[in-house]
Amino acid sequence: MSETPANLFAAPDGRASASTSDPGPAAPVYGQPAGGVPAYGTPTRYPAGGRPAYPPPYGPGAPPYGGAYPPPHGHPYTAQNSSNRMAISAMTVGIVSIPLFYLLVPSVVGLTLGVTGLSQTAKGRADSRRSMARTGLVTSIVSLVMAAVFYIYLFVEIVTAIPWTDV
Repeated sequence: MSETPANLFAAPDGRASASTSDPGPAAPVYGQPAGGVPAYGTPTRYPAGGRPAYPPPYGPGAPPYGGAYPPPHGHPYTAQNSSNRMAISAMTVGIVSIPLFYLLVPSVVGLTLGVTGLSQTAKGRADSRRSMARTGLVTSIVSLVMAAVFYIYLFVEIVTAIPWTDV
């Protein structure tokens, strides 16, 4: 049985539809949703004045969109107190002076830097790096004690090695 175009739009019970010549709504075009809703990403039409106005960001003192921030007043990252470089140096030189105890120079330098770092911390001229200054002071003192023991032992060994019979 061949179907005529008029029978294509007939209801399942055999009755003819109200409009046999209208095939119904047109199929949506590829990429466009049905119902006339714009697809995601479709550009929005702005009012006649251009883009809508947004409130200023972060309050009244903030710059407008696209504007530059005002220059900072003074140095932006200055510390109130300078870091206690004497304390840091005392700790570093004190730790290095332990394996080099026989040289005596690092021990004396570490001792001097440790005392200076502690005095700067006590007077409030530098930030609180008191523990670093103490570490440098203690390690320098330990290094000086090790040097004293080493040199006394060396002196005793040299003196006892020399024959003192006919002097």
